[in-house]
Amino acid sequence: TYRLFLDEKLMWVPTSTSILEWGKSPWIQASKWLLNPIHWKGVKNSIAEVIQQEPLKSSLLFLVFSSLLVLRGRMRQVMERLSLQTRRISTDTFSATSRLLMVVFLVAITLPLPLAYLGWALMDPLLGSNFSRGFGTALLFISCNVFTLTFLHELSRNKGVAEMQFRWPDAPLKLLRRHLFWFVMVVTIAGFITAMMEPQENDAFRDSLGRLAFIVAMTATAIFIKLMITPETGIFSGSIKDHPKAWLTRISQLWYLMALAVPCALILLAVTGYYYAAVQLGLRLLATFWLVILAMVLHDWGLRYFYVHERKIALEQALEKRKAIGKQSNDTGLEDESSKLAPEEPDVDLSAVKEHPRSLLRALVGTMLLTSIWMIWSGVLPALNFLNTFTVYEYSVVIDGDVKLQTTTILDLIKFLMVCVITTAAAKNIPGVLEIALLQNLPLQSGSRYAITTICQYLIVTIGVLIAVSFFGIEWGQFGWILAALSVGLGFGLQEIVANFVCGILLFLERPIRVGDIVTVSDVTGTVIRIQIRATTIMNWDRQEFIVPNKEFITGRILNWTLSNTINRVTIYVGIAYGSDTNQAKSILLDIAYNHPEILKDPEPMVIFEKFGDSSLNLSMRVYLPSLERRMLTIHDVHTQIDERFKNAGIEIPFPQRDIHIRSTVSAQNDLNPT
Repeated sequence: TYRLFLDEKLMWVPTSTSILEWGKSPWIQASKWLLNPIHWKGVKNSIAEVIQQEPLKSSLLFLVFSSLLVLRGRMRQVMERLSLQTRRISTDTFSATSRLLMVVFLVAITLPLPLAYLGWALMDPLLGSNFSRGFGTALLFISCNVFTLTFLHELSRNKGVAEMQFRWPDAPLKLLRRHLFWFVMVVTIAGFITAMMEPQENDAFRDSLGRLAFIVAMTATAIFIKLMITPETGIFSGSIKDHPKAWLTRISQLWYLMALAVPCALILLAVTGYYYAAVQLGLRLLATFWLVILAMVLHDWGLRYFYVHERKIALEQALEKRKAIGKQSNDTGLEDESSKLAPEEPDVDLSAVKEHPRSLLRALVGTMLLTSIWMIWSGVLPALNFLNTFTVYEYSVVIDGDVKLQTTTILDLIKFLMVCVITTAAAKNIPGVLEIALLQNLPLQSGSRYAITTICQYLIVTIGVLIAVSFFGIEWGQFGWILAALSVGLGFGLQEIVANFVCGILLFLERPIRVGDIVTVSDVTGTVIRIQIRATTIMNWDRQEFIVPNKEFITGRILNWTLSNTINRVTIYVGIAYGSDTNQAKSILLDIAYNHPEILKDPEPMVIFEKFGDSSLNLSMRVYLPSLERRMLTIHDVHTQIDERFKNAGIEIPFPQRDIHIRSTVSAQNDLNPT
């Protein structure tokens, strides 16, 4: 408890006065101390001492560094070769992209590796002075920033991994190349000075020159954020224009201003004297930035696997099409010149990758990112309890019969927004992840899987809403007014809405219809494409969508063509002229049925001589099809064959015939023949 109290309070204890109250003297003293040659000579001696104490590690590090430096040109050649290999479908592989990323990593780690080792060694409290330990801290910070700069530079270079393999848009890459170098250099130099001042015993050095360097770094960060993520011209502008109705697009100005406000708030904290809090939050902000970059690379690397798979499928389809064209040319005796050429390798857009793998990949990377961010920021979360001192509004609750006043604070509002964001992301992605990771491996039909994922989605939303509203003092027991309102509303026209809601739940439980079933409701036949809590959407054969209330499926009569199986019967009626051989006609019809690839042999086709018609001998043929997909095409094909076979056999399909008898009377004859 005492430790939690300290974690909560120490963050917001001012470590110095406002920077505006400082004179020139501390700045001059800190600058002289930083540039003192004696101190730098001590750093040199400390480095020599490190090499003497750890000769094996130092020699091995020097060997690795020298090898990477000598092989740098060779690694760039390998990068170019692998990049060319991944541009063609026939030679593109996921392992080539993995090797390419590994080479980029080796190029980027060349300089940061010795810097990190020296920094780690110089931070030994038994070695050297505070200046040397500060220099070691600064080297560790520099190594991370140099690695970030080099890795992003190699990743986003022209015709590099980001452009050719990850398919990042060209405009954001140009923007990143233009502003990344100066941003990382400014942050590295300012961070070096800040890190040098942190371990020093003289607080004036840290609170003067160190704080100024920190403010410069945060100012550069604010400018970089403004240039990079402005909704109109930033790296996300293309996605915002392509998806104008997406919820992230609608709140683009909000998250842009929030991102811009973070470094500005840290500058304000540092200026007003809360320098320790600003540094702690700034370091975690920088670590979060590195994590986001890592998550983006991992996501696109995993998406690359599915992209290569889709390209292989596209190549196989192109080859099959080429073979079919060549076979057709051979059958007609003509040789198409295009069949001699190599097939065109079709390109596949990243949007062609199926949504389910995308959802699974987003969920995995998102979970790893959120877990890592939680580990980074968990150390300062108790310090955020100070937000409980800012009241948004007050409300009264009854506890053990006593009316007590409760408050909703800014921290409750932040928790509410976080729960809403997490609930939205979970409701969108968890059903897809559940479908891929579990349900597809179980012996369940697609309709059953859809019902399970939909129910899970509703449960996630319900739980998220209950948790979110609890931050505003609304408890579970207070939802009784909703039931009371519904009971009153039932008498004023809400019966149908409630009935459709309950019937929607019954549809998910009983499953008389499923997504993908072909049903007939109220003279409308089509495929069920969506089942929601109030209504079901059916698409007919004209691609029209019918919204049917769920009550129709529970209380009404429906015809489900594919409930237990997809086998369906087709009855074809045909009439032949009087005097025709009915046995011959029957044999022809059965021969057509048995030789047709879409007609089942079990149950067997059946031909019946049904009756003597007015102008024809009426026959009927009953056959069974495995599914409804090719029902109309099969009927057309069978009709065409019947017409051709009957013509060849001399069996006539008659027109309707009527015999007309004309009777004449005596008076009518006298009128026609007066003489």
